[in-house]
Amino acid sequence: MDKVEKYWILAWIVLLFFYSFKFKRMVILGNVTVASVSASGFLLGSYHGGCLKTGIIPALFTFFFVLGREIVKDSDDIVGDSRCRARTFPIAIGVEPALKVSAVIFILLATAFPLPYFLDVYSKWYGLVMFVSVVPILVASFVFSLQHRRLSTVSSLLKCGMFFGVLAFYLAWKG
Repeated sequence: MDKVEKYWILAWIVLLFFYSFKFKRMVILGNVTVASVSASGFLLGSYHGGCLKTGIIPALFTFFFVLGREIVKDSDDIVGDSRCRARTFPIAIGVEPALKVSAVIFILLATAFPLPYFLDVYSKWYGLVMFVSVVPILVASFVFSLQHRRLSTVSSLLKCGMFFGVLAFYLAWKG
């Protein structure tokens, strides 16, 4: 592990400390912190592998995927967050507008995820996993978010989508 990797991990520790201490109760900052730390894992992995640019697309997709999920989770947890006097995104702007933001994120991701396949950046296996799992999960999350229904189900669906997204990125370079 070189110095950059050590500082990277130290930055994660510091960010997650501040997240648990303060950021998670602040409008959007907690969501962006979690999304950034999650996404930067792809950048660290690609840096370690010697080609930082290969982590850019997975990191971007991961950032917005996690950001959308965090907004849904905060919308579902609004009662508890209100009791704790947290100032989350849904508390600040309302559940309906917050869920509309997450819905927009999901539909944009559902549109963007196939692009690396169509642009011949990633393999047919990436495309297959995207089309049979990630894109349908994002579309379902879009619909449920707009309907304010089953938010805990949306959150769980998105967790499954994360697994399939990682699988798709793993398969992206395979023949």
